[in-house]
Amino acid sequence: MVRPPARSRARIKPRNERGQTFRRVITTLIFLAILYLLGSAGLTWLLVGGNYKGLMSDPRRSGVVVGDTHFKTSDGKTIDAWYAPHHSGLCVILAHGRREHRGQYTSLMTELFVRSSMGFLAFDFRASGKSDGFWSTGGILEARDLEAAIEWLRKKDEVVKIALVASDMACVAAMGIPDLINSLDAVVFVGIGEHPMGAFKRKLANWHLPLHPTASLAFVLANLITGTDLTSVDMDEALGKINIPPVLLIGGEKDLMAPPSMVRGAANQIKSRDKEVEIYPGLAHAKLISASSANVMRKISHFLIDRLR
Repeated sequence: MVRPPARSRARIKPRNERGQTFRRVITTLIFLAILYLLGSAGLTWLLVGGNYKGLMSDPRRSGVVVGDTHFKTSDGKTIDAWYAPHHSGLCVILAHGRREHRGQYTSLMTELFVRSSMGFLAFDFRASGKSDGFWSTGGILEARDLEAAIEWLRKKDEVVKIALVASDMACVAAMGIPDLINSLDAVVFVGIGEHPMGAFKRKLANWHLPLHPTASLAFVLANLITGTDLTSVDMDEALGKINIPPVLLIGGEKDLMAPPSMVRGAANQIKSRDKEVEIYPGLAHAKLISASSANVMRKISHFLIDRLR
């Protein structure tokens, strides 16, 4: 007797069950896409989000005679500033770092004006303090703000010599206008800044994330909304063009954003014959310009007094 073939035990999924599986896959993909978009938005803000808005300090509380002023950049941004001229004719431009504002330098303002008989111009970069702007480009477009500050100060009859103290992002801004920096009488780089894309990659690496595809969209969005190329400044090339003014580079032994190796490497690139490097033991990035770091303030003021007089 011939037996009929046994039925396959594999169960064919009903059409409605296959549809449910398909919908789950689509829902998961949509969820992942939304998650990627939200993550990209967050990374975009990390890359070009504005700095601290408003001001938390005022040098007038420390006995510094200072006035409020403002000037325009070449692309129409209004930059707010404090200006304190001094009869010595010496004036120091104070340019702050990322996530900061001009109040970062309040302690140095007191050191310069009260103790060292020098005037200063402290301004807020775009998207910082009280200046115009919403997006910060880590020093790329900020070069226009620094350029406007130098040109504004040069029009002042009472100013004889001009120096620059630049921290973090402001160092990157200075690299965007090396010829103008060479026209100054002295320059101090504090915690020298890193190219914005370099800093961004380092942060991703700290989180064990690759640039691509983690932040590919964020990078494209950042370039689009700021209208600039965040890789447009070659730091090594620009540093190599600094060859005229006396230069002091200050770093911190525990600075993870601008480690001593980066500071010394920048010093090697700079061609000025008169240059110094000072690495302070135990200091992290945020402490380099701080009321608690009086020795750093004194070093800056003594360097400027020696080179400007």
